Amino acid sequence: MNRDFSSLGGYIGEIDNGKEKEKEKEKEKEKEKEKEKEKEKEKEKEKEKEKEKEKEKENREAASDHPGK
Repeated sequence: MNRDFSSLGGYIGEIDNGKEKEKEKEKEKEKEKEKEKEKEKEKEKEKEKEKEKEKEKENREAASDHPGK
């Protein structure tokens, strides 16, 4: 009553590998999304820095308009 299922082992292994590949693809997609989020955060930080520079420039200009103060 010994049955040889060795031929099925390769097929089952291929199915498992396919699932693993799908999981890896999903992980890669998640990593890409995280990278995009980080890029967006960096852009926001740059915008904030630019706003601060503009405010400082305006403050300096306003101070130079009133030299007595």
